Amino acid sequence: MFEELQEKLGVAYLFIAHDLLVVHHISKRIAVMYLGRLVEIADADELNENPMHPYTYGLMNSIPKMTESKEHLYTIRGLVPNLLHLPQGCRFYPRCPLAMKACMEAAPPREEAGPGHYYRCWLAQAAAAKEALP
Repeated sequence: MFEELQEKLGVAYLFIAHDLLVVHHISKRIAVMYLGRLVEIADADELNENPMHPYTYGLMNSIPKMTESKEHLYTIRGLVPNLLHLPQGCRFYPRCPLAMKACMEAAPPREEAGPGHYYRCWLAQAAAAKEALP
């Protein structure tokens, strides 16, 4: 329906969901937000193949895969912080398995992973970060 409306009326739309599989299916570009902050944005295929932010990676990892049989699905550890008392720095750091001191002190700047692919994370080497994630 969304694709039909877009083609027929030539409009853009904003679709908000936690299910990146559905979002990927209907979107050309995806923006990932955590607690009101944009943490990553890229073309849908690029984001699917190369997530740079640990939250994006966690969302992607939590999608059940038909080719794997797991007893338990991957979940992002911890709880969402109290919205009245948001953490300083990167808002994801209390739940991030790769958090370091810099994450707690200041919000990370926007970095470009490639053409049109931006993320905000203090980790200098995204490849090393992905290897460290469960």
